[in-house]
Amino acid sequence: MEFSTTPRIIIFVLSVLALIGLEYVISRRPRNKDLKRLGLNLSLGIVGILVIRILAPLSLMHAAFLTQDRHIGLLNWLALAPLSLPLGFILFDLLLYWQHRLFHEMDFFWQFHKLHHQDEFLDISSGIRFHPIEFLLSYGLKLIFIICFGLGPWTVLFCEIWLSSMSLFTHANLRIPMKLDIFLKRYIVTPNYHYVHHSTAHEEMNSNYCNGISLWDRMFNSYSPSDEERVDQIKLGVSQPDT
Repeated sequence: MEFSTTPRIIIFVLSVLALIGLEYVISRRPRNKDLKRLGLNLSLGIVGILVIRILAPLSLMHAAFLTQDRHIGLLNWLALAPLSLPLGFILFDLLLYWQHRLFHEMDFFWQFHKLHHQDEFLDISSGIRFHPIEFLLSYGLKLIFIICFGLGPWTVLFCEIWLSSMSLFTHANLRIPMKLDIFLKRYIVTPNYHYVHHSTAHEEMNSNYCNGISLWDRMFNSYSPSDEERVDQIKLGVSQPDT
């Protein structure tokens, strides 16, 4: 059952190394050298992982094997298991959109999620800066989703790799060529696209919720434009008092 650990770790490490290299070569803003900030972001990511390891009754992969072995979940009941990967991926990404939106629109969840938005500079370390309770809440929602829809192990592996890789990429301090950025934003979230979401302005912070596929913001009327001129004027963080 642990076949998933190695490829996921390898891809995560390669993603980190590649994005660190790109942040040196094509950074959008001067690199932040605040070691205290970096240490906080890394510590929060590590603690969040440990909290799940200690408190979670079973891993997401074990849940996926359970649904497969016992024929549990909607996709299994509708005999759609062969389409688990494409359908599961789309549904998983949609779940992440609504989870993210929920964490903004409900005060209880925002009390944890705002820690992520209090970072006043974005780079790949921001992609793991989450409150440990948010890690746990997110894990619980994904666990319920996997069991209810019957996602298989390979689907869960792919979705988890996609989630972690996109979280790093969308927060990365990168200057993507304008034409390429415009093209990519039609399909996926880019750093420019996500940068708007970290604005101190309430209407901008409560927009651009997508984590991977950029369709959902347009479909559910939560999209804010992210042209380069506008992005360069955005102030990051959480305004006071909290909104």
